[in-house]
Amino acid sequence: MAHIEREIEPKPSPEIGVVALKPSNDDLERASATKPSPDDPEQDAVTQTWWQRSQFEIKLIMALALPVFVETLDYTVVASAQGQIASAFGRLDLETWVGTSYVLTSTAFLPLCSNIADILGRHATLQFGFVMFFLGSVISTAAQNMATVLAGRGIAGIGAAFLLALVRVIMTDNRSLITNMLRVAVLSLLFTIGYSTGPIIGGALSSVNFRWIFAINLPIALLGSILAFVTVRNDLVGPIPDPRDNLPGWPTHTPTSRLSALAFQLSRIDWVGAILFTSGAIIFLIGLSWGSTESWDEAKVIACMTIGGVLVVACIVWQFYLGQYDVRFGPDGKTPVLQTRADGTTEELKIPPRAIAHTSRMIPLWIFKNYQIPVVFFGAFTSGMVMFSGLYFLAVYWSIVAGFKNTKTGTQLVYLTPGIGGGVWVAAAMITWWRQPRFPVMIGQVVQAVGVGLLAKAISENSHGKVNGFLAMCGAGVGFSMGTLEVQSRFLLPKEQNSLLTTMHLFFRTAGGTIGLAQLSAVLQSKLRSYIQGLVKSGSLSVQD
Repeated sequence: MAHIEREIEPKPSPEIGVVALKPSNDDLERASATKPSPDDPEQDAVTQTWWQRSQFEIKLIMALALPVFVETLDYTVVASAQGQIASAFGRLDLETWVGTSYVLTSTAFLPLCSNIADILGRHATLQFGFVMFFLGSVISTAAQNMATVLAGRGIAGIGAAFLLALVRVIMTDNRSLITNMLRVAVLSLLFTIGYSTGPIIGGALSSVNFRWIFAINLPIALLGSILAFVTVRNDLVGPIPDPRDNLPGWPTHTPTSRLSALAFQLSRIDWVGAILFTSGAIIFLIGLSWGSTESWDEAKVIACMTIGGVLVVACIVWQFYLGQYDVRFGPDGKTPVLQTRADGTTEELKIPPRAIAHTSRMIPLWIFKNYQIPVVFFGAFTSGMVMFSGLYFLAVYWSIVAGFKNTKTGTQLVYLTPGIGGGVWVAAAMITWWRQPRFPVMIGQVVQAVGVGLLAKAISENSHGKVNGFLAMCGAGVGFSMGTLEVQSRFLLPKEQNSLLTTMHLFFRTAGGTIGLAQLSAVLQSKLRSYIQGLVKSGSLSVQD
């Protein structure tokens, strides 16, 4: 099958001239001396045979199937069994935090994943995700109190963020449109399997012992780590050097040992931005979660949302500060391109302080100048709202309103997954035919909106058949949007921003789910309070009850 490449390079502003600054020595070759990967589009269909490409695709799917499955399985298993986990410790007041603590960290750490993946390489970052997920699952499995369970869930959430992000980044390192969409389709099939089996497995395990809900992750995570090491360790994109390191006048660093080389790589991570963003996002989301279940005017809710918001704004300011030392390079990736001022003089390179000379910005804010990028991220946000809400709150509907047992509740949630899988595969066929993802994106957003409205109507009528059908319809809308939005965004910017766009897409999708859950929790609590107050006023329920 022929591959379609759409490379987009940064273009100079039409009203401002540019001039290339020649490097002072030949050491600039080191800036691009990364090991060629079988997934390198420059190698694709040129130096590799069809069989070589097929071998790599098979190894890639083998290596990434388990990370996808274990992350999806964990999320869906816990979604259908968090009540049993909380009741085991007599802390039903913390039931929602079993899922919330996981979602908080898995959301907040996503933007950092691309930063680390580019600096340390894909395989090392993927293995870090396995380690954190395994550690968090061990802590939750052995927990003797609810606080330890929640701590383990938070650590597992960090691992899940890295697993989810790296699987997507690795899958999308190839710039071929058709190859991208086929990989997204296979990836979505793996997600569908996890979403289909997770609720059923969760219902069954919770009826035996809640510890099995976390323990089941351990052998899968360990096997996935070993499989990735054996199959694709030498084939993935490695650490990407910063071409700024060899510019004239730029602070230099020459590693003298393997340890000093690692220390230098770690120093390139945007630690200030990471700390500001992750802490701000977590604190803000905690306030959002408290407000949805308690009262929005409580001091702790206002304090969390204010402090969290200030920290996120501080992160944005920090990104602006680092941005003044950005250098734009020409098509060769080595020669810097400098703007020509209005008076005809050429601007000079702005040399940063040595402490941040090698820092790689976590979120280059210039990507948002392309108006399509915020639109794509908003689409991911709405898709996350639909998918996460469908899993969590329909579980509440089936278990409380319909009175179903855990296993049957899990079975009912399966109706979401055929829609997702079907939507993804139809979208893949449409992209293959039309050679661009815009139409599936638009169809997916419309189907989501209509499906959610019909689903709400079916729930109000308590019609189980309609609920299942419209849940599948919502899944189809998510399926149309899930992969196509990601593909659309990746071809809007240079390939160097590939990992960033992928993780930001995941961030907005997960953030949409988190905010959607908070909104629905607020509605549920409000309705519950008004219903109980009505029963008390009518005399059907006493205050003591």
